Amino acid sequence: MYREIKELRIFEEIEKIADGIWDEVSKWDNFAKFTVGTQLVNAIDSVTANMEEADGRYHYRDKLNFLYVGRGSLKEARRWAAKATKRGLFDSNKTKEFFNRIENVLPQYNAFIADFRKRAKSTPV
Repeated sequence: MYREIKELRIFEEIEKIADGIWDEVSKWDNFAKFTVGTQLVNAIDSVTANMEEADGRYHYRDKLNFLYVGRGSLKEARRWAAKATKRGLFDSNKTKEFFNRIENVLPQYNAFIADFRKRAKSTPV
């Protein structure tokens, strides 16, 4: 049975992470917001945007490519969160929360891609 991508648990979790990051970044001063903050928000927001775009594609390879781009964006967000932490923009509790949530969702995202590849190979063209 087909479910919209936005109804999947992994999509919802990444959206919650993105919303939490947005809430924190919106409190930063303008310099931090327009340098590190913009990069961080763009990276985390593009994960679910790429998932949606993959869902809208017809061909398997197109879908898979956008899922890979989304995974790269998730890792990019992790890197920008690390920079924000190093520069004192997040408090330590928020840092741990975001890192833990991103670290927990990465293996789930990889499993999502693996499951997609498995289902696509077993589906006749």
